[in-house]
Amino acid sequence: MSDLAVFVLVAWLMAAVATSVGCVAVVRALGRANRVVPDRPSPAPISWLWSWRSGPRLHRRLQRALHVATTVVASYRPSRRRGDGRRRRPMAAPLLPSQMAEVADALVARAAALDGRLVVAARAPAHWRIALYADLRAEIAELEAAVIRLGRLITTWQAHLRTASAAGALPPLSVHDRLAAMEAALADLAPLQGPTPGH
Repeated sequence: MSDLAVFVLVAWLMAAVATSVGCVAVVRALGRANRVVPDRPSPAPISWLWSWRSGPRLHRRLQRALHVATTVVASYRPSRRRGDGRRRRPMAAPLLPSQMAEVADALVARAAALDGRLVVAARAPAHWRIALYADLRAEIAELEAAVIRLGRLITTWQAHLRTASAAGALPPLSVHDRLAAMEAALADLAPLQGPTPGH
């Protein structure tokens, strides 16, 4: 085999390897983009990123809702210091109250469960699929409303803390009123702690 033939063969092999690596990277990136929960693979097919069928549209609504929830909550969670595994307080704001963090975690778990049910519904016969999508659409709307309420609650909580910090102290009655309001809001969100019975 001549040197030219060897060179061409090596160049072709390198191009094939580079193309394969690039394809794998693209598929992985699309898979991450298709996730509802950022750190959990979604059972939804990658085509749901652009398909306009009912299932994919509901899937993307879940993605948007959870993106809002995780973006708001992430700013107020303890973050890990690289290398030592220890948690530290974010520099920008006080820590998120544990009750709010628990509600946020429940919303994440609910969104992941709904995403799985969407995939199952998409594979069901057409006469069943319509009813399944109707139920899922209502539950996703409920989750979206809960995400908005939680975001408002967190924002209000942080605003009160900043105001109190600037003033030097919180009036005792104001603290009780705020805690009562937070408890009432969390009680309204309690049904989202687990899957709806019968689904």
